[in-house]
Amino acid sequence: MNQIPSRYLINLTNCNYELLAEASPLEHKLDTLLQGVGFIRCRNPKTPLASDVYDCKSYQFDPEGATELILYEGGHISIHTWPEKNKAAIDIVGVKNYPVFLAGLKQVLPGTYLLSPFPQEDVGREVVGRLNQVKYAGALESGKSLLKLLRDTAKGANFHIVEEISGESINTIDAAVVLSESHFSAHYNRATRNMEVDIFTCGEEGNPLVGFDLLVKTLEPKEKSREFFYR
Repeated sequence: MNQIPSRYLINLTNCNYELLAEASPLEHKLDTLLQGVGFIRCRNPKTPLASDVYDCKSYQFDPEGATELILYEGGHISIHTWPEKNKAAIDIVGVKNYPVFLAGLKQVLPGTYLLSPFPQEDVGREVVGRLNQVKYAGALESGKSLLKLLRDTAKGANFHIVEEISGESINTIDAAVVLSESHFSAHYNRATRNMEVDIFTCGEEGNPLVGFDLLVKTLEPKEKSREFFYR
């Protein structure tokens, strides 16, 4: 995966409260949808991730609301829900069969789908960026080492991690964490030494711009680029 992965940022509005309130039923619906477009759920932690093999972490907020974080080779899907607003923020990165997946998602979570750029800030802030030819690639030898980098960065940017997920393949090392107020993911290409970064926060905790700058300081890429979005 030498190119920037296809990336879609979606704000979902006017969605039924009951579909967004609980993590477990939502995870089941997403499992069914993903397997319907050719994905396979990773049940063995030693199984390498691939473009069609995924793992998932769910987090239930109290009293309502959920985060679903799905990781596969070179990409991820994240869904954060606000049932009280009938709203969700959805990121889809590097997914195969995107039109088919999106059509299925609209059936699972019917409502109004808005793609970035969004008209106004409502639920959060997000930084998506790329670090090219990182200098300290030795620190990125495995999914576990990439997770450690995310932990250290989250601490420095004042994020609180509640769930972790990682994997690796011949081509990429992938890791993501669920934050108490959204998510932080990184996808590292072994051959090019390029990293795709996504940091989303929907509250007062932490600053995604600080998190990105800390990664740049640690890895010292030859080139870097980033975009900032309100969600």
